[in-house]
Amino acid sequence: VILVADRGPAAYLHGALALDGPDPATAVPGDDVVPSGSSALDLVVEDFESGTAGAPLDPVWRRRSDDPTGTASVVPVAPEGLAGRLASGAGGSSTSVCRSPGVVSGDMTVDVDVLLEGPAAGGALLTSVRGDEEVARVRAGANGRISWWQGATQTQSEQTVAPGQWYRLTTTVHVATKTWDFILSDRARGSIVLQAVGVPWRDATGATVDSVCLGSPEGAGAALLLDNFRVQR
Repeated sequence: VILVADRGPAAYLHGALALDGPDPATAVPGDDVVPSGSSALDLVVEDFESGTAGAPLDPVWRRRSDDPTGTASVVPVAPEGLAGRLASGAGGSSTSVCRSPGVVSGDMTVDVDVLLEGPAAGGALLTSVRGDEEVARVRAGANGRISWWQGATQTQSEQTVAPGQWYRLTTTVHVATKTWDFILSDRARGSIVLQAVGVPWRDATGATVDSVCLGSPEGAGAALLLDNFRVQR
């Protein structure tokens, strides 16, 4: 199957070759059989290694910030490698980006490594999952304390994350039950820092989810590093 898309006119073309099989669209025995197995399907995999240090993030990461002075770029990280960096702009305004894995109507899991860099006067958006509205969010406050939405109520924990340290955040949303889970781990030690299961969606009116967003802290010189971003269903 060949699929070609053009963002300009918002159109696409497709074609198929039989390759010595039946003509395209011809039903064959087994077409109605649903594949077995429960392995996860990768929708987005991004380790930033194909980028160039100092270059802006790929345009597939959509900017949500109205502050033109903030940056979303690729930076080198130790020991050797690249990561994404969302830096606050003039006046300390947050810079955020979103990545769309497509429309998902079942379970969707988001994994991302995050690191807070520099001083922060406000919170960093570690992961936000959205459909028509936001359904799940994990945030690090100005003092590093983790908070999340439990339905329409924001829950503030006593657990903090330290600047300059990598953490692994796994967020899973369940469309059928309108609930979500998250696990925050210390990446170096592999130990769980904080977790919650069966949290009700912040907005339960939607029937699908279709984007994941992250954002830098608010504060001059503050930034959020992100790496090993993966979305699965």
